Amino acid sequence: MSATTSDAEFDMAIKSVVAAVAAASTSTSDEGNRHNRSFSSPISETSDCHSDSDIALLSFDGLSLAERLTSQRWHEIGNGPPPIAATSDFDEIVDQLSSVLAFRLRELLIFRVVAMRNKAMKRMNTANSAFSNNCNHNSTSGEGDSLASATSSALDFLTVDPHLGDYVLSDSISESVRNFVATIGKLHNGVGFHSFEHATHVTLSMNKLLSMVTTVEDLNSCSKRRISSQDTGGAYSRRGSSDSTASEPGLYDRQRAERISFGISEDPRLRFAMVFSALIHDVAHTGVPNSVLVEEEDELAILHNDVSVAEQHSLQVAFSLLQREEFQELKRSIGPTSEERKLFRKTVIGMVMVTDISDQERLQIVASRWKAAFPPIAEEEEDYDEDTADGGAAEATSAEELLKKKKKNALRVRRTSHDVRELVSHEL
Repeated sequence: MSATTSDAEFDMAIKSVVAAVAAASTSTSDEGNRHNRSFSSPISETSDCHSDSDIALLSFDGLSLAERLTSQRWHEIGNGPPPIAATSDFDEIVDQLSSVLAFRLRELLIFRVVAMRNKAMKRMNTANSAFSNNCNHNSTSGEGDSLASATSSALDFLTVDPHLGDYVLSDSISESVRNFVATIGKLHNGVGFHSFEHATHVTLSMNKLLSMVTTVEDLNSCSKRRISSQDTGGAYSRRGSSDSTASEPGLYDRQRAERISFGISEDPRLRFAMVFSALIHDVAHTGVPNSVLVEEEDELAILHNDVSVAEQHSLQVAFSLLQREEFQELKRSIGPTSEERKLFRKTVIGMVMVTDISDQERLQIVASRWKAAFPPIAEEEEDYDEDTADGGAAEATSAEELLKKKKKNALRVRRTSHDVRELVSHEL
């Protein structure tokens, strides 16, 4: 079945759920890129692979507040003109944070729609194949119903903007996001280093760091430009030979991009959880260190068994708020099933708990996994292929040595990827 035919059937299946989807649909192959106007690496701080169109993203014309905030360069965060300037005005802070959280939530919902669509279309193709072999025609009709049902949970929270020709958050979800952020802000105490302004700095910084994570599109774009400007018989052709797509030498595949970013670049669920964690990590903090709360036998220390008292208190406040009736729609948009909500909660808990710098055991875990993910320069030099050090002029001393180095690097990447994922969800 062609991509065009698949799109037509998909649009017909969900026509009753969202209007104008047919006009906004394109081929299956670029569905995720079309909807995800994501700012994952729009402007890398260190990459030399920028085009004029990349730099043009710095222009604020036509960009949403979230896109403006994300497009700031790292060293300029908070120094731009209003409305992206650092501020102590409560409403302006809420505008900034809710725009970023809504931006990441939309990214998550689009990811879910596209994933369910591709899965359902695969089932429909299977059903069509079975029908062509004299199977019951009702099976194909049932698959169409299943497709509409599968996409409806995410589409409940999205609407099509006729001016953009793309999905945006529904008004009710946008309002719910802003109300949640505003309530979190009011629950912050005016204490140094744990205030709502501090949460703003951390959240906007987290959002910017996520936008700088390397994606498969970044890798492919850089590789194409390098291949076009250099002799492919050099180091670059060797570099891409084992991890490239079959059709274009030197291109990185999605699996490699996921390994490089430890899954962050290809998982909007994780990115949303990270921004959410930054927002709520110090909510209701009393300004008193955990050690003092424990020593004074504070009621919070008793409640949380003397373990990461402030962090557990912030988590309890944030998730209790999300449980309230007025935020049930928001909670369902974050995770439509209990399994997804459990994963979200586990991820956020791990991220907030790791901010307890007084927990020496946890700090040791963090330090060891950080070293595994980003080994010291001396160790990196040991693993560096000598044949790329001189621009591809020198060759490895032997095929056996080169294979050994590649196996060592691959093992470290697999181990580190597992460790980082465990760190994110680690709970004491």
